Amino acid sequence: LLGLYTPKQFGRRFLNSVKNLNLNRKPVILWKVGYGEATQKAIMSHTGGLAGNIKIFEAVAKQTGCSLVSSSKELAALASGFKLLNLPKTRDLGVIGIGGGSCIELVDILEKFNLRIPQLTQKTTTKLERFLPDVNTNLTNPIDLGAMGIMPNNTS
Repeated sequence: LLGLYTPKQFGRRFLNSVKNLNLNRKPVILWKVGYGEATQKAIMSHTGGLAGNIKIFEAVAKQTGCSLVSSSKELAALASGFKLLNLPKTRDLGVIGIGGGSCIELVDILEKFNLRIPQLTQKTTTKLERFLPDVNTNLTNPIDLGAMGIMPNNTS
């Protein structure tokens, strides 16, 4: 696990190093600061350089597979999560929730950290259809259990 704080942009050597770490399943978390004018000025006075554009940082995160965060709290939370997990061999996830809004919110967060939400296979969808009703549910990834997820008499 590697957590990096950087207000500035970085070169090709850095990018290649991050790619290699991710290929070896070593999570890299990049903490980007310097979004506003006041922080840009503070960075210039402390480091003598301009803060990099967020779009560039987002592209770097996507290209290298590192996770981009915008606060020390996010960095600490994600680092703690990585330390507790046995990391999977893939960045693909299945999401299950009890409402479209919460499912979409979670997918939005997961994609921010370069995780993928792939389509379910037909085999998986067929299995789900056996025990989930076809009313008020969505059997695509993310799976929305609708009201079924909170009904007290649900025995599934």
